[in-house]
Amino acid sequence: MTEVSHPTDTDERAWSYRRWLVQCLAEGLLRRYNVTAPPVPVESMLADMHQELWPADPEWQVRTRGSLGPKFRVEAAKKLFSYLRQSERGREIELGSQGYADLGLLFARCLLMPSRWLESLEVHDVMEISELCRVPPDMAAMRLIELGLWSEN
Repeated sequence: MTEVSHPTDTDERAWSYRRWLVQCLAEGLLRRYNVTAPPVPVESMLADMHQELWPADPEWQVRTRGSLGPKFRVEAAKKLFSYLRQSERGREIELGSQGYADLGLLFARCLLMPSRWLESLEVHDVMEISELCRVPPDMAAMRLIELGLWSEN
C-alpha cells in the first residue's frame, strides 16, 4: 500500500512558518525603533521611513501626520507590512510571495499588540487592551483569543 501525504500537514507547516516570520518581523521593528511599551508609535515609524528599506510614498506620509485613530493605526501597520514585503530584504526571503499576501492584518496585530506585552499584563479585558494599544476592540479580542488569553464565552 502506498502512503499518501496529506496536503493539510504541509499547509499547516507553511502557515506556522509564515506566522512565525511575521511575528519576527514585527518584533524586529519594535527593537529597531526601541519601542518597549504600548501604544506602538506606528505613525512615527511611517514618518521616519528609510529610503533604503521602504519605497518613498509621500502621499501616505502626508496622510499619517498627527495622531491616528485605532482603525487608521491598523491600516498604517498593514502599510508597513506591505513595504516590508516589497523591500529588497523582503524579496530575498520571499516575503512577496502569494502565501504572505493576506498576512497584513496578522502583522498589524503582532506589531500593535506584541504577545510579550499582553502576556505580561495581569488584566486581559478587551476594552482595556483596545485603549492601551489604541486598536479597535474587535482586533484586541482577536489578538487575545489567538494568544489564548481570553475567551468569548
